[in-house]
Amino acid sequence: MQEVNFSFEYAKKRLKTSLENYGHHLPGEVYIFIDFPQTRKSGGNGKYQSFICYATRFGKSEVKYEDSGSGELKRPT
Repeated sequence: MQEVNFSFEYAKKRLKTSLENYGHHLPGEVYIFIDFPQTRKSGGNGKYQSFICYATRFGKSEVKYEDSGSGELKRPT
């Protein structure tokens, strides 16, 4: 079985490439991506990471992105 890279950096690179190849952007469009942690127990907490992509012009466009940070996800107990 082939091993698959599910890292946050790999996902960010793939999403950015997909958005740059999308041909129907509007200038100023914003895409927000959040990677929520997977916790195995009820009430478990974990760290999340996120980034935001911005379209720069109509149609196919370079997509600028910035990391919007990480934080702790508080699950209800």
